Amino acid sequence: MLRYFTQRMALFIPTMLLVSLLVFALMKIVPGDPALLILIGTEEGSGAYTQEELEEVRRQIGTDRPLVVRYSTWIWDLVRGDLGNSVWDKTPVVDELAKRLPVTLQLAVMAMFIAIVIAVPLGVLSAVRQDTWFDYAVKIYTVAGVAAPTFWIGIMGILIFSVQLELLPYGRRGDWTHYILPSVTLGWLAAAGMLRLVRSAMLDSMDSEYVRFARAKGVSGRSVIWKHAFRNALIAPITVIMLHINWLIGGLVVVEAVFGYPGLGQYIYDSALFGDFNAVEAAAMLLVTIAVGTRLLGDIAYTYLNPRIRFT
Repeated sequence: MLRYFTQRMALFIPTMLLVSLLVFALMKIVPGDPALLILIGTEEGSGAYTQEELEEVRRQIGTDRPLVVRYSTWIWDLVRGDLGNSVWDKTPVVDELAKRLPVTLQLAVMAMFIAIVIAVPLGVLSAVRQDTWFDYAVKIYTVAGVAAPTFWIGIMGILIFSVQLELLPYGRRGDWTHYILPSVTLGWLAAAGMLRLVRSAMLDSMDSEYVRFARAKGVSGRSVIWKHAFRNALIAPITVIMLHINWLIGGLVVVEAVFGYPGLGQYIYDSALFGDFNAVEAAAMLLVTIAVGTRLLGDIAYTYLNPRIRFT
C-alpha cells in the first residue's frame, strides 16, 4: 500500500506539469489581448490609446516576453506559492482564491451529498425490484438525467421554483435555502450516472456465489442485500463517485455562472470575460489539483472496501 501511494505521488508532479502546460497553452490561444482590455477599460470608455501606451502595459504585465520565458516564470511562481496579481484590478489572486474556494467546496460537497443520497438507495432498490414499475421509472430518470444539460436544469429550476412558485431564492450567497437550487442542479446529473452503476453493480453482486451461499445458510434478505451484496458492489460506484467529483468541479463554472454564485467557477468566468488570464490560470490549476487529489483518494479507498485488492 505504501509503495503504491509513493508511486502515485511520484506521478503527481509530471501530471501537474503536463496539465499546467495545457492550461497555459489554452489561455494563450484564446483571442484577446489583456493589455488592450486594460487600456480600453482605463480610458473612461473612450478606447483611446497610443501604441507606446499599449507596449508599456504589455511590459508591465509581462506579455511582451517570449512564451517559454513566461511559462517558466509562471511555473516557478506557482511552486513558490506566488500566484501574482490580477491584471485587471491589481488585487492578489491568492486572496481571491482563498475567499472563493470555501464557497465552491460547500456547493460541491452539498451537490455530491445530494447525488449519493439519490443514487445509492434508488440504485439498490432498483436492482432488488428488477423489471418492476419502480425499476422502469428509475431507468427513465437516469436517461433523462444524463441527457439534460446542466445549464438547462439550472435555468428551468430558476424559472419554476424561483420565478413562478417563488419557493426558493437564487443568486449570491445567503441562508441555507440559497444552496438548494445550485446543489440540486449539480447533483442531478451526477446522481443519474452513479445510479446506473450502483444498479448494475448490485445486480452483478446479487447474482454471485457468495450471495447465493448466504441465502442458502438462511441469512435474512435485508442482511444479504446490505451486508453482503451492497458492500461488495461499492467498488465500482466508488470509482464513479471520484470521477463525478471531477465532473462537478468542471460543472461548477456553468452552475455558478447561471446562479451568479460567488465561487471559483464564477471567478473563472468573470476573469475570462475581462481577459484576466493570470487569474484564470491560477484558479484552473487549483481546481485541477483538487481533481487529481480526489482520484488518488479514490484509489486508496479501494483497499479498505475490498481487502482482496492489492496494488503493485
